[in-house]
Amino acid sequence: MRYVYEATRSKPPKLAIPHDPDSEVFYGFTYRPKPWYADTEYLQSTDNDALGDLVTPSTPNGFYYVAISGGVSGSIEPEWPCVAGDSVVDGCVEWVTQPYDLLLKSSATITGSTWIASDDAIVLIDDGIADGETYVKVTGVPSTIGSFTLTNSMELTRFGKTEKFDHSMIIKVAQK
Repeated sequence: MRYVYEATRSKPPKLAIPHDPDSEVFYGFTYRPKPWYADTEYLQSTDNDALGDLVTPSTPNGFYYVAISGGVSGSIEPEWPCVAGDSVVDGCVEWVTQPYDLLLKSSATITGSTWIASDDAIVLIDDGIADGETYVKVTGVPSTIGSFTLTNSMELTRFGKTEKFDHSMIIKVAQK
């Protein structure tokens, strides 16, 4: 299973689905939304802190779209609105329009990424960078903790300059 969150939020997103201490799960931040695909299952946003999947239209229009209801996308790409906050229904998914900010522009490239967990018992493995996303696999989560924080320190190169960003997410742990 994989959970990916937008990295441009002002406060850490909270993962709505608790982490099963017996599982290995990938978590990540997206710095460039992936393209929309037909007949694809997308995860929804569950509250004001947790973000759903992000997509861009096949023809760039200066916006990206956040899934506020999950499900399977339609077989034909929707007509994407171009006003921030407007929504469109696509099969079983409802998307809300968001403008690109500078961090998400296509001229940016992730050139470095490191992850840390707030609890030393949590094991982080298989981290990497792909398609505008930085990710890590989490395992070894003690069932005795209520939640933990993952922090990503990332280097982004754009316009010939390298910048550093730190982003965090708060993950609840399922109690057994």
